[in-house]
Amino acid sequence: NVRTDDLRRRVGENGRCLVEKKFSWQKGVEILEEVLKEVILP
Repeated sequence: NVRTDDLRRRVGENGRCLVEKKFSWQKGVEILEEVLKEVILP
């Protein structure tokens, strides 16, 4: 079914985008920087 295939593709793309934003190396570095700032500069 064309509609089902399109929906499946869009859901997959959106899911991948969300994971890349939340769990990227850049996001990990940002979180680590915040933690270090709190520990080093209380």
